[in-house]
Amino acid sequence: MPLPPYSTEHFQRALGFVLRALRRRSGLTQEQAAAEAEMDRPHLGHWEQGRFDPQSYRLARLIGVYDYPFAKAMEWIERRARYYHNLEWRR
Repeated sequence: MPLPPYSTEHFQRALGFVLRALRRRSGLTQEQAAAEAEMDRPHLGHWEQGRFDPQSYRLARLIGVYDYPFAKAMEWIERRARYYHNLEWRR
């Protein structure tokens, strides 16, 4: 399987964008979402800012809190990471 063309930075930025969008769509605050996912609010904030890569089981738990299919979320993250890559490449 070939490596994706985008960087880790693009992936983290995309992950943050999607997590924030899913949380807002669900109507939860960071505090509420973090509590339901059994994590600290600052940690969730770092994820949403694209500052850290979460472990897959924690990411799956959080996406479950948002009642969104994990596979669809990963597809969205992938598309967004490619978008960021293409934006940078066009410069």
